[in-house]
Amino acid sequence: MFLGEQAEVRILTGTRDSALMVPEVAITGFDGFRGTVWIVQDGRLQRTTLTFGARDDKGRVEVTGGLPDGAAIVTMPPKGADDGRLARIGDAP
Repeated sequence: MFLGEQAEVRILTGTRDSALMVPEVAITGFDGFRGTVWIVQDGRLQRTTLTFGARDDKGRVEVTGGLPDGAAIVTMPPKGADDGRLARIGDAP
């Protein structure tokens, strides 16, 4: 390298065998540690606050806490999403 040149570097700080990841765009009020997401639980939509950890270079964030048992995170909430609205988990189109 010469003075004035630029380089792009990625530093691997750790690895995980598995992690639940959610797109950062699905999180509202994200402060780097906590944020709110839509979930489906017992067939109904609801908002819940989760805690997050590591981020990856694909725009995803690791869920580290707050997800109720049996709940699924909604990565793309439908228009008109409202607490209590009926919802079901299905295959993406």
